[in-house]
This record gives sequence, C-alpha cells and structure tokens, in this order.
Amino acid sequence: MRLLLILALCVASAAGTVAQNQSGSDPLTRQPPDNCEGNSARLDVVRNKSIAAGKNKITIAIARLGNGEQTQELNRRRLYTVRTYLTAMGLPSQRLITAEGERVQDYGRIEVYIGGELVEVVPVERCKDLRVGMCENDIEDRRYQLPRRSTGSQCR
Repeated sequence: MRLLLILALCVASAAGTVAQNQSGSDPLTRQPPDNCEGNSARLDVVRNKSIAAGKNKITIAIARLGNGEQTQELNRRRLYTVRTYLTAMGLPSQRLITAEGERVQDYGRIEVYIGGELVEVVPVERCKDLRVGMCENDIEDRRYQLPRRSTGSQCR
C-alpha cells in the first residue's frame, strides 16, 4: 500500500513538472519593457543583491539585441547606461562586467547575473536606450522629440 502511494506521488509530481515546463519559458524573459521608474527599480534591486552577495561576487550585465534591431551601438549604449547607473548608485565598478550577447527573439534585453546566477532580465523598447534615472522628464522628452525620418528599413 505504501509503495503504491509513493508511486502515485512520484507520478503526480512528474506530471506537474512537465506541465510547468510546457506552459512557457522562464517568466524573467517573457516580460514587456517597463517605464523609467520600473527600470530604475529593477536596477536598484540588482545593486542591492550584488552588494548583499559580498565582495567576491561579480555582477555581469549582458545586452542582447531584439527583433528588428541592427546596430551593435544600441547594445553599447544600453550597457553604458546600466554601468553608469549602477556605479552612480554605489556598486563598485570593478565588480561589474558588461558584455554583448547573441540576438534574441522579441524585445532586446539586458540580462544581469550575480555570481553566475540570472537575477534580472530588463527588456528594452525596440531601437531605444534603456531609460533610467531622472524619470519625471519622460513625458516632456517625448513631446519635444523630433520624429525620425523613415528610411524604408528597420531601425539601425
């Protein structure tokens, strides 16, 4: 009787695991881009986790281009923004490594690893820099932004 009960629990547990794996991928990678405040809050959490992890843990930020994004300059700009924000908020620059990764489907993103563990994925609007920091100017910046001329191709 006990053997039957143990077997039934194992089968139920395995079925639950398979159902979770089929329902979608990691929730960190399936999020839409956030606003400036949300991005800043995410990077603040990264900073806090990195500092709490200790001095011997390295934080790695990897920028990945998304659908329709062509130029590596986007990745460089996004990584510059992440580095500038995190170091301004107190993360020692010698504990932060930035790198460019392979292209991904959907939105471009910044993946952040602390001690080799994925702790945050920050999706970024198509063909735009990561908005962080002084967020109250977001609406004004968009109002005064000049429209881009269409070149007939995807963003660069």
